[in-house]
Amino acid sequence: MSALTTPPLGEPYDLLAVVALALVSYGWAVRSGFRTGQLDRALAEECPPAPNRPVADVVNPHSGG
Repeated sequence: MSALTTPPLGEPYDLLAVVALALVSYGWAVRSGFRTGQLDRALAEECPPAPNRPVADVVNPHSGG
């Protein structure tokens, strides 16, 4: 089998085919997702609090000081 002499899809249509396939794949993935007990537990957990950091002094560059 040898390489093709001309591409099956022309210049703008090959990119449109890739975009269409990507959108269909994304839609399929979103529709096939479902809630599980593990997902519910992960979403119910609280995020750990941020560590206490000192607030830096903000200098106004227009204050002249």
